[in-house]
Amino acid sequence: MSDGVLDNPWLVFGFLSIFHLIGGAAIGLGWRQWAAAWRAKGRRTPPFLFLWGVLLGLLPLLFALVTRDLRVLGGQGAVLVVGWALAFWLARPLSEAVSRRFVWFIVLGLILMIVGSVLAVLAMDATPEELWQRLAFGGLLFAIGSLILAAGLAQWFRPRPKPAPAPEPAPAAPVTPVEPIPAAAPAASLPVETPAAEPPPPAAPAP
Repeated sequence: MSDGVLDNPWLVFGFLSIFHLIGGAAIGLGWRQWAAAWRAKGRRTPPFLFLWGVLLGLLPLLFALVTRDLRVLGGQGAVLVVGWALAFWLARPLSEAVSRRFVWFIVLGLILMIVGSVLAVLAMDATPEELWQRLAFGGLLFAIGSLILAAGLAQWFRPRPKPAPAPEPAPAAPVTPVEPIPAAAPAASLPVETPAAEPPPPAAPAP
C-alpha cells in the first residue's frame, strides 16, 4: 500500500476487515466439517479449510502490530470479534444454537467486546483529558465481555453426560405352530328302504 493509503486508517481498516470476515467464515465451515468427521470416523486432524481460515483471519493483526498503529489494531480487534461470531454461527446449526443457553452468553460477550473495541478506537481522536477515560471505559467493557464470553465457551465445551441407552425390547414368546384339524370324513350313505305299494282293495261282487 502507498503512504497515502496508510495515512487513512479507515481504508486500512476496511481492507483488512475482509480478511477477518473471510477467515471467520472459513473457520466456521471448517469447524462444522471437522465436527461431522469426528463424530462419524473419529478424525482428530483439523481440515485444511479450518487452518486456512485461522491463518487468514489472524493475518491483519500481524500487519497492525508491524505498523504499530493503535487505531488499526483496535479496529481489527473489533472486526476480529465479528469474524469469530460469524465462525460460531456457521459452525453450529441455527436451530440448535438459539435453543442453547451458552449461545446468549457468547453473543452478549461478543457484543460487549465489539463496543469496547470501538470505544477504544474512537478514543484515539479524543483530547488527552478524555483519552484515558474512554480507554478505561472501553477496556472495562472489553474485559466484561471477555469474561461473559469465557463463561459461554466453558459451558459449550463442558462434557455432557451421554444419554442412557434405550432398553432392549423383551424377546417375543415362541409361537407354537398349530396343526390343522383334519376334516371329518363324509358319512356313508345308508340305503333308504322304499315301502312296498299296498294291494288294491277287492272288487265288489256282482248282483
